[in-house]
Amino acid sequence: MIWLRRSLLSRIFLGFLSSVILASLFHLVLITGLTHLGALNFSLESRLRRALRVEAPTLVAAYERQGPKGLRLALHRLRITRKLKALLLDQEGIPLVGSRFSRDQDRRHGPRRRQPLPSVTGTFSGPSGREYVVVVFALPGALPTGDSQYASMAAYVTAFLLAGSTVSYLLARRIARPVTALRKASAALAAGDLSVRVGVWAGCGDELAQLAVNFDTMADRVQRTVTAQRRFLGDISHELRSPLSRMNLSLELLRPELSDRGIELVDRMERESAGMDELIGSLLNLARWEGEVADHRWESVNLEDALEQAVRDGRFGAKGSDRDVVLGEVPPVTVFVEPRLLRSALDNLIENGLAHSPPGTTVEVRAQLINGEFPSIQLFVEDRGPGVPHADLNAIFSPFFRGDIDHDHHGLGLGLAIVQRSVERLNGSVQAENRADGGLSVRIDLPCRIQ
Repeated sequence: MIWLRRSLLSRIFLGFLSSVILASLFHLVLITGLTHLGALNFSLESRLRRALRVEAPTLVAAYERQGPKGLRLALHRLRITRKLKALLLDQEGIPLVGSRFSRDQDRRHGPRRRQPLPSVTGTFSGPSGREYVVVVFALPGALPTGDSQYASMAAYVTAFLLAGSTVSYLLARRIARPVTALRKASAALAAGDLSVRVGVWAGCGDELAQLAVNFDTMADRVQRTVTAQRRFLGDISHELRSPLSRMNLSLELLRPELSDRGIELVDRMERESAGMDELIGSLLNLARWEGEVADHRWESVNLEDALEQAVRDGRFGAKGSDRDVVLGEVPPVTVFVEPRLLRSALDNLIENGLAHSPPGTTVEVRAQLINGEFPSIQLFVEDRGPGVPHADLNAIFSPFFRGDIDHDHHGLGLGLAIVQRSVERLNGSVQAENRADGGLSVRIDLPCRIQ
């Protein structure tokens, strides 16, 4: 019994079985009710009475218009086509035609029949107003009209479809509801919402409920792991920054007492310390972007002004490197974004482009508007560097990924990871591709609200 209650397969089987049983019961109730109301009657007497109501006016009219000859033709047709025998009597009960024929027929068939033919009698008025008595007999082999059989078949099919579709719909909804919840929860988890849970549906203990429990267990474990990783990343960065600050202070106090060779070594130590401080700052930024950010303030930003400011800052940082940052075509639109996140993404992309571009080249920043039902903005930052191997185009957005290119560049491998986190916080996406004429093109797609 536990298997029947909890197994998904058994529930589907019992559901369809219940559908068939319910359809049969519904059909039985429907036919019984229609028969009780008189809409359906499958008895021989009922069929004979329907034949009497249909054929009697024809017989009476044939007699009054064409006389005995017309009545005989009508009786013969009725006998051939419907296997029915009829007698037309006057008000005194005397057959108008066919009395001898009837007696002969009764005499001929009498020895072979144990019981009389089923018959019904009715009184009908002719076109002249005269009343007649019509008697209809069912001959052996007489078949009923197909109306009742068709009605029975239609009633059965209707009942089966109604009951079967109702039970099937309820069963499908029962199965689809948890599947839909799992689909939405998995999509939310993939989008970065680690707090999403499916929960357990009351009264359910089948495979889908167990799948929901497993999903929640997995999501809980992922959330704890990622939260611990983020906390560790932030804590270790703070812990490292404090001794670095004390070391830099000690080096500055030590510098006046050193020789030229000692000062050279101190300068080297300060450069390494500055690199370590940059690494710690990037780790803190990465931990902040990957953490729960609830204080983002979205506001309307002129896209051209935002890109111009980013280009000016990038050009200032490129002074003395024989590289430049230029602004390409930008549509005159105002977008609704979080300015700090957009600025962080642009600054890191420009810095990355300058770091990998050879002297005498430029990094171009441009944008284009994509019109449609859901307008969006595409931002491009393109350099003239060596590009990235095709297999690494997705991996470059992973933290600390540096690949096998440009070993002379001492980057930390965190800039593009911060770009991706910032863009994701803007509900956008970022992807990179190699340019046909050399260099790397990074595109940011922002489904921003155009104002």
